[in-house]
Amino acid sequence: MNVTHLALQTSELKSTSSSALPLESLTFDEDRERATIDLKQAGGQGLREGADAKLWVRFEAELTGSMAGYYKSEGDAGEDGKKPVCVRSEQEGI
Repeated sequence: MNVTHLALQTSELKSTSSSALPLESLTFDEDRERATIDLKQAGGQGLREGADAKLWVRFEAELTGSMAGYYKSEGDAGEDGKKPVCVRSEQEGI
């Protein structure tokens, strides 16, 4: 997966618009297949515990059928016999 853009929006920041986060704030744990974002780089005082926030992540990746993370799967066949392709996201541990 290649992350190309990170942005954060929260009332904790001085601006009501989203704030771009540096890509260097993102680290990957390949063994656990997890990523961590250092929100201290969001500017200001960071986020207080319990604050509402939205995080945008723009990325490029091949969708696979691995059934982990962000993946594709097929739905049940419709009356026409075609199976729809679904994109799903597992959120275990979030």
